[in-house]
Amino acid sequence: MADGPLMPGNGKLFQRYGTIYFRYIRAAKAAGIADGFTPHSLRHAYASAMLARGVQITELAHFLGHRDINVTHQVYGHLLPSAAKRAVAALNAEFAEWSKG
Repeated sequence: MADGPLMPGNGKLFQRYGTIYFRYIRAAKAAGIADGFTPHSLRHAYASAMLARGVQITELAHFLGHRDINVTHQVYGHLLPSAAKRAVAALNAEFAEWSKG
């Protein structure tokens, strides 16, 4: 199901890591994914890709199941170096609008 859990099973919304890990290893081997790429690697790749494509870190925190946005920011905040540049650009654009008239 497109909007369901990635690894459904046992009637639970979230699976235990061990269950996911063994299912993943089997599927990764069948798909030819290199050894050493774990479900945790997949989680980090997902988070990095989401931030690179403009998903807000508050939304990402929700998607990752982090109850505290600070956890997400501590782990992935370094991927947001352009945030300051975007803020300056937004302020410059706003100032340009104010300065027109």
